[in-house]
Amino acid sequence: MTQVSYPWFGIATGDAGPYTFAQWNTMYRAIFGEDRDDYGVIQNVENELAITISATGPPDTIQMDIGAAFIHGMYFSSDALETEVVPTSAAGTYQAVLVKNWSTQTVRFDVRIGASLTQTDGVLWEIPLATFQVDAAGNVTALADLRQFIFEGQQTVFLSLSMYPETTDGAEAIQTELTSGQPEVKGFAFDQTTSEAIQSYVAMPPKWDRGTFTYRISWTSTVASTDTVIWDVAAVVVKDGDPIDVAFGTVISVTDNAQGVANDQYITTISGALTVGGTPEDNTVDMMFLRIARDIADALAGDAVFQSIQIFYAAKQNDN
Repeated sequence: MTQVSYPWFGIATGDAGPYTFAQWNTMYRAIFGEDRDDYGVIQNVENELAITISATGPPDTIQMDIGAAFIHGMYFSSDALETEVVPTSAAGTYQAVLVKNWSTQTVRFDVRIGASLTQTDGVLWEIPLATFQVDAAGNVTALADLRQFIFEGQQTVFLSLSMYPETTDGAEAIQTELTSGQPEVKGFAFDQTTSEAIQSYVAMPPKWDRGTFTYRISWTSTVASTDTVIWDVAAVVVKDGDPIDVAFGTVISVTDNAQGVANDQYITTISGALTVGGTPEDNTVDMMFLRIARDIADALAGDAVFQSIQIFYAAKQNDN
């Protein structure tokens, strides 16, 4: 095992340079996102490479604001507004991305069709800034932020026993002993034929950045099946003095498959970004209400038993 440290001044003693491109790249990847393929915009630098619709057409124009980022160990900055006119050749889902190109030795702003990214070491590496829909005429709709920020820090909130069934068509609270003295199944049984839901609420930590969050759900099934279950989650923030009787935000779904055995443990993948309803604000106590439902259009012919939800949120930079 080779031990190394850098950078040092000089070129002769100990671990002093000169240093190769690969060494600098390795160091920056380790600091700014070795394990996060979509890192990362540098938080609080200028306007953080925010994506907006800067001109209406059709075709519309997508604009990247000024800011800086590290992409796959490479520093990038832009001190001027950059624009891309959306293509009209194909309607569908598009992404605004930063592209690291080994052939041209550049990092540049671009627009890509599709929801996937190219991330091939030594060739091309893309990170997302936003996603949007484009129609055949070039009109942009459904613009959504996909930026991930360096050092903002991912935190979690875990909710299980604090859930409660909705008064109208609430899921049934159950507790099932499988074998005496061994783990029991405790949760809420969601029927396939009736649209049922449960709710919960939590005071979000002050360090929450008031942005979107993702989630994953732990669940099990009362039947032996390999069919899918779809969980629907929505949230809304209510502050001190606000009415509780408000609408939830946009539903974000996650799909998971049972694996052929009743009462096996299942854990979904992490969902897409969920936008919270209401108006989260800094320096306030944000009481966040959650609504969790099962999509009765899924395929599992039996009860899906919800056990818990884990929320992943971004913490504000330098927050204590």
